[in-house]
Amino acid sequence: MKYKDKYYKMRYIKAIYIGLIGMLLAGCQADQWESIEGGFLITLSDEVTVTTKSTPAELGEPTTDKFKLKIVNEATNNAAYDGAYKSGTIPAAAGTYTVTATFGENPVLALDDPYYKGEKTGVVVKDGETTSVNISCTVANALASVVFPDATEMAKIYQSYWVKVAVESYSTKLEPNSTKSAYFQAGKEVAFYFEGTK
Repeated sequence: MKYKDKYYKMRYIKAIYIGLIGMLLAGCQADQWESIEGGFLITLSDEVTVTTKSTPAELGEPTTDKFKLKIVNEATNNAAYDGAYKSGTIPAAAGTYTVTATFGENPVLALDDPYYKGEKTGVVVKDGETTSVNISCTVANALASVVFPDATEMAKIYQSYWVKVAVESYSTKLEPNSTKSAYFQAGKEVAFYFEGTK
């Protein structure tokens, strides 16, 4: 009976040793993975130019902290990061990535709603190295603004008037006394209709 107790105790002690060795190996392996992992250091170029052809100056430029980042592995199509802009290092496994920075929601059609985008493809991250990426962002949706004829002359014919901008099932009005512009997704078909009441 004592021999059996001793045998079971030895097996129990061996199991503890094996468990501890397994934990130590797992810990070493985790340290090893962490030490060879690379990453990204992303900066957004300050050259986001605001001109009358891209976006009204009164809307101003978006600040860097308002941008979103998406980092996608080109081989697996898995996102290594998808969230708010970070100025520090973003960890990532070795591989080739597409890095995209965006600001805004890119609506089908909206008033004074510019969408900024910048993208770099084929960005390589190596084991244990940090890859610096500089992205230049520009207005990526289309803009439509209207210059109306002289208001005095138009008032002789129309009580009120405007231009309707239509994209798919969405529409908005550009009126003569407003400085607003219509923004719509690039590549979409857009229609303009002059409307008024006499």
